[in-house]
Amino acid sequence: MAQQRNEEARFPISNGPGKFDLMMSLFSRQIVTFKLGTGSEVRVLITSITQEDGSCESWIISGYIVGYNERFRGYYRTRGNNGYFIF
Repeated sequence: MAQQRNEEARFPISNGPGKFDLMMSLFSRQIVTFKLGTGSEVRVLITSITQEDGSCESWIISGYIVGYNERFRGYYRTRGNNGYFIF
């Protein structure tokens, strides 16, 4: 039987929230907006944040896309406001 492969879509982040807004999304369930490299914006609710390294600027994030109830994960760097989403 052939194995089915799940394709993941990866989108670059060109701008996004600062650390305080990420924290508020995680702890107070506030929606934050990220601008993608395509020029579109995506509104999300953060449910998990993990430090990627010791810089306190580099994060592994995950949560839900508002309005679609779809999960996402990704990498985001608050210094430079860039990274990527994986849907």
